[in-house]
Amino acid sequence: MNGKNYMSSSIGGCKITGGILGKYQKILKERAIPYQWEVLNDRVEGAEKSGAVENFKIAAGESEKAYYGTCFQDSDLGKWMEAASYSLGWNQDTDFQKLMDQIVELIGRAQQKDGYLNTYFTLVEPGHRFTNIRECDELYCFGHLAEAAVAHYQATGKTRFLEIMCRYADFLCDTFGDGEGQIRACDGHAEAELAFVRLYEATGEKKYLEQAGFQLHTRGSEPYYYDIEWERRGRKSFHPHLQGERPSEHKEYDQSACPVTELSHPVGHAVKIGYLLAGMAAYSQYTEDKAMYAACKRVMEEILSKQIYVTGAVGTTRHKEAFTKDYHLPNDRAYGETCASAAMAIALRRMLLVEPDAVLADALEKILYNALPAGMSLSGDQYFYVNPLEVYPKDIEADHDYDSVKAVRQKWFACACCPPNLIRVLADLGEYMYVFNESELYINLYAESETDLFWGDSKKVRIKQITEYPYDERIKIVLECVKDMDVFLRIPGWCADGILYVNGEEKKVKAGGKAHYEKIHLEKEKTEILLEIKLTPYCVRANPEVKADAWKVAVMRGPIVYCAEEYDNGKELFSLAIDPIEGFEVQKDPDLKIPILIPSKGYRGNNWKDKSNLYTNYFEDFKKTPIKLIPYAMWGNREKEIPSEMAVWLNVQR
Repeated sequence: MNGKNYMSSSIGGCKITGGILGKYQKILKERAIPYQWEVLNDRVEGAEKSGAVENFKIAAGESEKAYYGTCFQDSDLGKWMEAASYSLGWNQDTDFQKLMDQIVELIGRAQQKDGYLNTYFTLVEPGHRFTNIRECDELYCFGHLAEAAVAHYQATGKTRFLEIMCRYADFLCDTFGDGEGQIRACDGHAEAELAFVRLYEATGEKKYLEQAGFQLHTRGSEPYYYDIEWERRGRKSFHPHLQGERPSEHKEYDQSACPVTELSHPVGHAVKIGYLLAGMAAYSQYTEDKAMYAACKRVMEEILSKQIYVTGAVGTTRHKEAFTKDYHLPNDRAYGETCASAAMAIALRRMLLVEPDAVLADALEKILYNALPAGMSLSGDQYFYVNPLEVYPKDIEADHDYDSVKAVRQKWFACACCPPNLIRVLADLGEYMYVFNESELYINLYAESETDLFWGDSKKVRIKQITEYPYDERIKIVLECVKDMDVFLRIPGWCADGILYVNGEEKKVKAGGKAHYEKIHLEKEKTEILLEIKLTPYCVRANPEVKADAWKVAVMRGPIVYCAEEYDNGKELFSLAIDPIEGFEVQKDPDLKIPILIPSKGYRGNNWKDKSNLYTNYFEDFKKTPIKLIPYAMWGNREKEIPSEMAVWLNVQR
């Protein structure tokens, strides 16, 4: 649509070698990916059962056990395989490659003769394919397996997995459409849209792009197919809480209240809308559907301006895991599903390929350093499904409204969509860093890394970033084999001061205010860029309509959001306050080995002499106390088995 044909680095083309992002990928390699494989095979004591791998063995006729799990259990294996495939780009482990080949063959043996591939409907409800598209996630499962197949092909060059999923995609293209005998419906849980575009990217087969367009443009159209299939089923629903409810009574839940090109506001299930926006952006990249991308951009702008947490998390309620209303951002009841953070990151990445935008890249960075990694322990074997901004274990124990909130990360979940979703984004970070074409290169993320960018038959750009950002201010970027090209460096919106040198020559940087790109025209074969972004800690306040954060501040350093944890500050974190004007001391934590912040003036209140009174006349009761703040994503790691209080937003006291 943009006419500029932007690309990202190939899988394995960018190797992240250090910094926080490199640390996360090391955790994936050494622990998270192997650990999740063990869980998916039901070999981890104390973890929720998965059944995901066993279900494929049963479908292949190689096991006599009973199917286990939800109707979308296949998607867990698909997301794990996508993460594992990305890791093959930077982890050349031959034994692991052999394991992946074996899994691919298992999936092939489970596939039906006509190409259909879904273990739930093969084993539990044979003969009922596509009778409940809205609730039973057949197309959602297809999407995750198809994305895994594309990743595996791009990482290894092997075609077997791709061929399996193309057979299924061909079956779906024959099944869904406007033609006679076809089903005129889209997936209830958006995901297939992006998957069909990715199959098009991998194969060049135009019908896959057309099917993505059909899925997108059918959503929200009339007649309302979900009502039609509900009537055919005798008005029965898969989910118990939907029994007797006509689907059209809940159109906003799956973003089907209007055609997608008319969407203007985030509504419904937060993960579904993230995947939908990713599919809309990906489809827009290869078509002239300007209305599609305009709608995508409208919705994303509304999310970023009115319905996103300071950590980058989205989704404010456990009820239908959904958005609620503008500025409704409760902290202790925040849902902030890990899957929603993953979906938002993927959507933002696909939007940057359509139209590079520093504001979107800022939002992406915030998610990758805060909301998303908070869902995984630093040991890679425990996870959060829900990511609130306040946690008080005593409240969780006493009130069932907090049933979804956990004070410690879990080994696994009965509905385990989040852990493999998290690692598939972190494993693919190399594709998130750059957007480029033959004349333009946008640097969206900064991390210690080495990258080769290719296009055409011969042209190549080599990029090396040397930096400890975002814990260090200096970012050195060396570009080789480049001339007559414009490079755009993202200057974050939070940056109040910065210096830029190009081959030793100072260039003024506009800092403060809105995120933007600094343009540099490269005229030499080799260019050295030094960008220094000041990382002075700062306090942010929320829009006055966010009542949960009234008279409170959140503390940040660069893109990192900080929090207070019980481990450092004792209980009753709600009684802490800081002076947001007096500044912070930066120290290095001996346990986490990362910078932590010490407010120059910290206070603790609620020092009542007679606590037998429930209420009393007001009196000034704040006393000075040392406070320690750590990165939000790192909380709950030092005593990971012990329930702990945590708070991002702190009271203001001057």
